[in-house]
Amino acid sequence: MTKDVKNILHDDSEPTAGSGVVYLPMWIVGLLGFLLYWGCNYVDDRGGSFNELVYAPYRSTNQLASFLPTDETTAQLKVGKLKYEQFCAPCHQSSGGGETGKAPPLAGSEWVTAEGPNRIIRIPIVGLKGLIKAAGKEMDLSMASVAVAGVVSDEELAAVLTYIRNSWGNKAPRVTLEHVQGVRKDLKDRTDQYTVEEILKLPVQVP
Repeated sequence: MTKDVKNILHDDSEPTAGSGVVYLPMWIVGLLGFLLYWGCNYVDDRGGSFNELVYAPYRSTNQLASFLPTDETTAQLKVGKLKYEQFCAPCHQSSGGGETGKAPPLAGSEWVTAEGPNRIIRIPIVGLKGLIKAAGKEMDLSMASVAVAGVVSDEELAAVLTYIRNSWGNKAPRVTLEHVQGVRKDLKDRTDQYTVEEILKLPVQVP
């Protein structure tokens, strides 16, 4: 083998810094890898572009939305719907359409959408009897109290009535806890059902 060939082979097998190839010690490679790993975790934990309240542990935007703060009316409607289905829907139906001979309709009822909630608060607390006309339908009924103390709280009653006044096309101001408490105070210890004639004499606004 000639001297020139040996020199060529030697040059090819042992690249130098001058040929563009640089070898790093393994400890430096390991250190760089560790720093990269630590840096990614640091950014994930403290980076302004990553907020754990938006991402983990939530799995979907719907799940996240259920935890977001809502206004008082929206919160009331959620509670009111649950309590309505539990206590009211068996008679008034989930659609609010009522049932002939059993319960008057709530959808489109002038009793429900009155400007003030004074009358509609009293009905579930002590009941109502007599010939009633609601949403163009007439029926003779005897409704017992359903908002029994210890079973339905004043907050829950306000939520149910707010739901009823804002569902199935109804639109009316929300009922507050203070409204219900004001009516209970005015009722004192009354337990007798209202007659339709008697309750219609009351103002629509809470006293």
